[in-house]
Amino acid sequence: MNSSTISQELAASALATYGLEILDNAEPVSGGLQHRLLRLVAAPNGATGKQKFALKLLASRSTDTVHSRQQLERAEQVAMLAQKSGIPAMTAIPGQNGQYLQQVGEQWVILYPWIEGKTLPPTAASESHCRVMGGYLGRLHALQIRFPDQSGPIAEAFPEGHFREIAQRAEQSEASWAHRLNQVIDELEEINDLAMQSQMQLRDGWVTGHLDCDQKNVLWQDDSPMILDWESSKPVHPALEAMGAGLSWAGQSAGKTEVDSFLAFFGGYLRS
Repeated sequence: MNSSTISQELAASALATYGLEILDNAEPVSGGLQHRLLRLVAAPNGATGKQKFALKLLASRSTDTVHSRQQLERAEQVAMLAQKSGIPAMTAIPGQNGQYLQQVGEQWVILYPWIEGKTLPPTAASESHCRVMGGYLGRLHALQIRFPDQSGPIAEAFPEGHFREIAQRAEQSEASWAHRLNQVIDELEEINDLAMQSQMQLRDGWVTGHLDCDQKNVLWQDDSPMILDWESSKPVHPALEAMGAGLSWAGQSAGKTEVDSFLAFFGGYLRS
């Protein structure tokens, strides 16, 4: 049995958990960094109307523990809360058991309505796009979403001595860049220590954020966005997420940050 046949059977079984019947062959969609995606045409059992859906086949490393599955389920709840407040969030379709995550054999899946659109490149977005996205991130933070069993954000930085250990390994392997790393090792360790201290100071006043709200996770239909992939959603201080998102929309990940785009993002954020 080839992979195409397996995908078709998996898609049909998955849709059955949502009370849907597949009407056409499942079509793989490229571009996913971690999970697989299938585009489907289906209809409610016994109905004549049809609709397009996106079936996300979750990577096993993202669903191998009860905790990881609970986090994915909660992320979809955050997206739903955002959508109800007027934020254009892509929300999953619950199965017949009321849960967003559904298990088909050993595979966990999530179903979404299919929408057309395009993503922007990682270079600096236009000021108007940045202003819009800053506004929506500000509105998300203003909701101050917290769940009763959540604790504050966990500080994320490299362990003490991380860069010195890398430098030592580089010297042992006679890497060509070992000398250059040793020249900046003290500065790297200091920056890492400051990052840890800053995050510890930002533990109060946290909210539940998106945490991956950049160009690759927003579909645009003309000037209207749809925010996708909420699975990274977790507690974060608003300032930390806003700064990271602002830099992303200003083109930092592409190697050139545009100040005007960055300022437009924060202009939208502060006015939200």
